[in-house]
Amino acid sequence: MAQATAASDSLVIKAPVETIRGALLDFESYPDWMKNVKGIEVLKKDTEGRGKHVQYTVDAIIKKVTYTLDYDYSDDEITIGYVEGDLKDVSAKYVFETIDDDSTRVSYEFGLEVAFPVPGLKSVVQKRASKMIISAALKDLKKRAESLA
Repeated sequence: MAQATAASDSLVIKAPVETIRGALLDFESYPDWMKNVKGIEVLKKDTEGRGKHVQYTVDAIIKKVTYTLDYDYSDDEITIGYVEGDLKDVSAKYVFETIDDDSTRVSYEFGLEVAFPVPGLKSVVQKRASKMIISAALKDLKKRAESLA
């Protein structure tokens, strides 16, 4: 993860890990519950049928950007890397910690590096963008997962 632009946060979601993972793996529904995601397409699936390469179209305020991410899965985390697109780099990771049968702590690390000109100090803007993305992603995920639980 790019050090200059990485950020992280966590929150408790009142849902079991399986429900949260299910929400995250339902890529096609993202435009319905993730505010800035305008379009999504699963380009490649892994041997278990989960999204491996997923293409996003996102309203990045300055402009709409399209990029493809690579997903790797383990029992307690989802690791995300950059494949190609309008950005220079993206890396992220969701980590799940079971609190009890009905609650899970979800930690989210996110970093990005843009490939297009950004007004102002680029590293500061990227850091702020990472923090905003993390906050919005966790809040949106909490709302979605708790509605499914």
